[in-house]
Parts: sequence; C-alpha cells; structure tokens
Amino acid sequence: MFLFRKIGSILRGKATLPQILAACVLGGMLGFVPGFFLPGDLGGGFMQAPGLILALFALVLVIDANLAIFGLVTLVAKLLSFLLLPVSFAAGRWLLDGPAEGIFRVLVNAPVTAWFGLERYATSGGVAVGLAFGLVLGFVTWKALHALRLKMASLEEGSERFQAFTAKRSTKVLTWVFCGKGKGKASWREVAERDKRGKGVRILGLVVVLVLGAGLWFVQARFGGAWLHQQAQHALTYWNGATVDLAGATLDLAGGKVAFDGLAISDKERLDHDVFRARGMEFDLATTDLLAGRFVIDKLASGEPKSGEVRATPGKRIAPVEPPPPPVEGPGKSIDEYLEDALVWKERLEQVAGWIEKFGGSGATSPAGESDAARDERVVHDQETLGLVNVIASHLVGKHPKVTIRELAFDGLTIAGVAGETFDVVGANLSSNPSLGEGPAVLKVASRSGAFGLELRYDQTAAGRAGLALSYKGLPVESLAGALKDSPVRGGTVDLVLDGAIELGRDGGAWIDLPLVATLRGTTMAVGGKSAAIETLVVPLGLRGPLRSPKVSIDAKQLGDALVAAGRAELATEVRARADALLGVPGVGEALGGVIDGSKTPAQLLEEAKQKAEAEAKKRLEEEAKKQAEEALKKRLPGGIGDILKRR
Repeated sequence: MFLFRKIGSILRGKATLPQILAACVLGGMLGFVPGFFLPGDLGGGFMQAPGLILALFALVLVIDANLAIFGLVTLVAKLLSFLLLPVSFAAGRWLLDGPAEGIFRVLVNAPVTAWFGLERYATSGGVAVGLAFGLVLGFVTWKALHALRLKMASLEEGSERFQAFTAKRSTKVLTWVFCGKGKGKASWREVAERDKRGKGVRILGLVVVLVLGAGLWFVQARFGGAWLHQQAQHALTYWNGATVDLAGATLDLAGGKVAFDGLAISDKERLDHDVFRARGMEFDLATTDLLAGRFVIDKLASGEPKSGEVRATPGKRIAPVEPPPPPVEGPGKSIDEYLEDALVWKERLEQVAGWIEKFGGSGATSPAGESDAARDERVVHDQETLGLVNVIASHLVGKHPKVTIRELAFDGLTIAGVAGETFDVVGANLSSNPSLGEGPAVLKVASRSGAFGLELRYDQTAAGRAGLALSYKGLPVESLAGALKDSPVRGGTVDLVLDGAIELGRDGGAWIDLPLVATLRGTTMAVGGKSAAIETLVVPLGLRGPLRSPKVSIDAKQLGDALVAAGRAELATEVRARADALLGVPGVGEALGGVIDGSKTPAQLLEEAKQKAEAEAKKRLEEEAKKQAEEALKKRLPGGIGDILKRR
C-alpha cells in the first residue's frame, strides 16, 4: 500500500523538473555507493564513504529534491549496483588512473572530501555511474510525467464524462487511499505549466541538516566507536597481511582520545599464534588532521602487551606468499646447513623481514611513481584478496602518511617461551609510509634485565636503508646449540652483537651484509673427539643475503687470531682437518692450522690465502674461456677441430 501511495503521489503531485532531476541524480549516486544499506561488513557502505553519504543526504534535504522519487530511485539504483559493480569498478579505474586523475588526487587529500572514500575505484566509479543513471532516469521521468499532466489537463478541460467521474465522492476517496494527497486544488493545467520551475532551497531541510550535524557531534562518542572499530580492523588486517581481531573501540573527538579493547594481531607465518596481543590500547589523537583523513597519534600506549600467545581460532592469511629469495653467491653456508629446524627459523626470519620492511618501507618505488604494469599487478592482486569494493588507488595519496605515531610506549611486554623476562618497547615517528614521515623513525626493544636490546632506525635521507643494532648478553650456549645440527661447543654462555645497515627493496626483500660477533664464555669446544675448555673466545661471523634466508660465513683470519689468543693449540690438528667442512670456507682448515701451531703469522697466512684465491680464480676463468671458445668453434665448424684433423 505504501509503495502504491508513493507512486500515486508522484503521478498526481506537484514535482517540478529540478526536483525530479535532483532526486534522481542524488538517489542514483547514493544507490551506487558500494554496500550502502547492507548490514555489517557487506560491501563497506557508510564505513567506507561516510562524508559522501552524509553529503548526499544533506543535499537531498536542502535543495528541495522530491523525497518520494529520491527514495524509489535509491532503491532501484541499489539493486542495479549489485549487478553493475564490475562496471562501476571499471569506470573508477578509468577516472582515477586516467583523465580525471589530477582532480581526484586533490579531492582524496583535501579536508572534508578526504572522507568521501573517493580513493576507492568502486566508490568513485559508482558515483559516476549513478550520476549518469540519475540524469537519464530524471529526464525520462519528467518527460513521462509532463506528458501525463498534459493529457490529464486536456481531459479535465474537454471531457464531461471525466469531469463527472472525478467529481464523485467515491472516486476522491479511492484516489486518496491508493494514490495519496496529490495536487490539491490546483488544476492539471496549472501543474503542467509550472513543472519546469524549481523552489530553490528548502528552509526546513536546512534546519534539519544543522540540527543533525550538531547531534552527530554530541553522539559521536557512541556511533564514532563503531565506525572506528570497523575501519581500524580492516586497515590493520590489510597492513598485517593476516587476521586482526578487535573487540571494540571508542572515540572522543572533543578530548582527542581513542581506545581499543581486545586487540589480537595474528602471526601470518604461524596463524595459530598472535604476534601481538593487548587487553587495551590508548591513543592521544591529533584531531586537526582528521579532516584531511589522516590519523596522527601523538602517543600510543598499551595495557598488558603480549607476543607469541596461542590463538583460540587460527587466523587467515590475506598477504601473498613471498617467492623464495635468490641464491647468494660467495663463501659460507645457508641456515639449512647449520640449523636443525631450518623451516621454523626461516618462518621467523620471514616474519622479522616483514616487520622491518613495514618499519622502513619496502624500498621499492612508491605508488605515486609506480609504472602502469606495476599498478595493474597491484590492483589485480587487491581484487583477488580484498574484493572490488576494497581496492584503493593508493597512488593518489598525498605527501603525508595516512597513519603516524609520534610516540609509542609498550611497557611490560611478555613473550611466550621467554620465561622470567619482561620487555619495554618505545618508538618515535612510526608511520604507514616511512619515506613520507615527519622525521627519522626509531623503534627500540629492551629487556629489563639488560640482556636483550634491539634498535631499528630509518632516516628519510638514506632511503632504501634501515639501521639495525642488536645485542643479546648471557644467552645459554645449550639453548643455541640445541638448534644447530652439529655444535662443537657445550656449556657456558654467548654474547651476540649485530650492528649495521639493512638494504631494502632488493630481490627477495630486505637484504643484509652485517658482521655478527659471538663471544663465547666458559664453554667447552670439542672437535674430532678432542675437547678443551675455553674461558673467552670471540667468533667473528658474517650474515649476508636476503634476511629471509641469509648465508653465514666466518672470517678465517680473525677466528685464527681468536683461537691463538684463547691458547687452545691442542685443537689445531682437528680444526685444520675439519674447518673447511664446518665453516664452509675453502682453505680455512690449512690457514687455521698454521695460526694455531705458530708456524706462520696471521699476516703471512692472509697473504698466502689471498694469492691462492687469486690463482684459483684465474684458473677458473681460463678454463671457462677455453670451454666457451670450443663451444663457439663447434657451432661454426660441424664436428669441431678434432673431426677436421681426423679427416686429414
């Protein structure tokens, strides 16, 4: 009944051309906003484009659009939008990556319009498709209504039977019941003659908009939390590459306060564990940046932070699986050759590499400067993992990160498997796009016992590189030896020190070429059935290659000097015989033997090793050149030189 009355009120009403066009255009645009009217997470809707949806509603009320037509058109447009979502997405790609890219770049980063969600291809394309749909439908509707009104006017003026029929009381009652109030006392001729004139601004609508705007400010603490909850969970999931659970969120714009409850970030390499979990998290938010769609957090603190906890329900990975890093040339062994559970360690290194790349950026070309092919590849990947409505034109984002954390403080972090140790985490100038950050980014993790320390540094002036400093004091040798396939040391402790730079953006992701110094204390070394107690031994190691799968090498000269200093000459024979295999560096055994038994100085050995390496390299080059020459000659002379000589 309601639908019949609305349609009837439109046919018999006083709607003018401007009112009809405004209603059709605004209804079409609103209906094609992806997900609008859908509950929960289906399609995004209001949570993806709050500013756009509120602006369309405000325009409907203020410019005196016909509300009945607006409602019907919005419903029809929404039904069509489901079928035409690929069309909306394609239109958005054409606009945002084509002729209107400059205009949308301004709108995406400007205050207020930054909240319109226009960086999403499906939203911008949906608005364009809805506009075209509304214009066509508006003119068709007005033409049909105008023709109907002229026909009714001719009947009203020239047909006595029509006049008699409409004058009946029963006709008036039935018409009112099924078709609504209608045109009132005006004649059909009067309605037809004035249906091209608009009424301008609707004063009552303007008052309603102002009242609702004030009301939204007062109730934002309640409704803003629901919006923030969904937005934050989606953004964190995309950033993490795997499921992020968030129990709730509260927003207080007036006080600049934000709080998260029940945050759990799953480990994308071990989906049954959380890489970070916190009972609560509090933000001090810079509200002045919100109008431009940027979250600038002055201070971020967490309550009861934990890492490595087992999840009740395994998470789901959305990030693509990284291809294996390329092999690393040069001396040394891979972690597969050293470690017992190499796969587990690779997963851990994969996680560390991912976090470091998030901290300092990938080092790759920013979205603003990516090639067309790279952009197409990124968009296709996002379509497959996020769906059409969630694909973003990230190259339109301005010169400021979407999220910035000026100060971070996580006190009392506990890590599963590290009993009796508590960590403090502090950071400064962390952001979603470090290359666009406000200043050098720093992240420090330190244990309260002083045993462990980690510092990451990123400076925009050294793009593509991040500094890394790590120290671990008093690590039991047994805990480290248990992870090795064949450990020559037992007992005591080891201190690890790593300091240098990480190169970002190379094949395989983060790339390292760093010295790692391991200082053994109070340990026993056993080689080939012989053992000796060592009070202090400094073992120089080298880590080189992709952080996800680096090679481990040992400086033969420095290790020889360290063994001499430790006074362990009784191990010379066994080390000489086994060092090549143990360390993965040809010639190390002979070199170490000379150092340990005192027959040669380290300088002499270094020069001999250098000459030997040069001679071997020269020999390999000559053999390779000879082989290539023979192959080239075979191609030119069938059968080769040998065949020619045989014929002679």
